[in-house]
Amino acid sequence: MEIKQLKYFIETARQEHMTEAALSLNVAQSALSRQIGLLEEDLGVKLFKRVGRNIKLTDEGKIFFEDALTIIESVEKSREKLNEEVIQKRHTLNIHLTRSDMTSKVLQSLNQFLRQEADIEFNIHT
Repeated sequence: MEIKQLKYFIETARQEHMTEAALSLNVAQSALSRQIGLLEEDLGVKLFKRVGRNIKLTDEGKIFFEDALTIIESVEKSREKLNEEVIQKRHTLNIHLTRSDMTSKVLQSLNQFLRQEADIEFNIHT
């Protein structure tokens, strides 16, 4: 099971139409059908049933739909956490100083830099 398959499944369930879902996802209808088929194969159940020109979720599909939404939501939250961590690391400046004749010059330069870059967090360790 792949995240892509879950996203395809969710959109297809929402649209209740393979062609419309494929257009919405910007993929070929045949590729969408194939991914849904692979997901059904992996799960060992049919997720959709044909109703005229549309498709509807089977009972198993309805159960899986709620879980798929939860999984995708969890993945998105994890991505957001990681992005926040990366952004925080990008804006944190850690400075380790050994006391020497150059310490005051380094601190003066740092002070000038911080006036220009107010959104950077910094830590000084001696």
